Amino acid sequence: MAISLPWLFGFADNALLRNAFVIISAFGVCAGLLCQPEEMDSKQNHPSDNARYQLRQR
Repeated sequence: MAISLPWLFGFADNALLRNAFVIISAFGVCAGLLCQPEEMDSKQNHPSDNARYQLRQR
């Protein structure tokens, strides 16, 4: 994870860079927790599928 990079690459003493990586990682974790991934059923068609099919028929 990006949160461990300051310690892995040895720049954890630089507070600005370390805090930037911690904050960016925290936003990433929050975004991942707030989203709900859902799979689309195989029977459902995507709206663009019809347009592609119509273009092929011309």
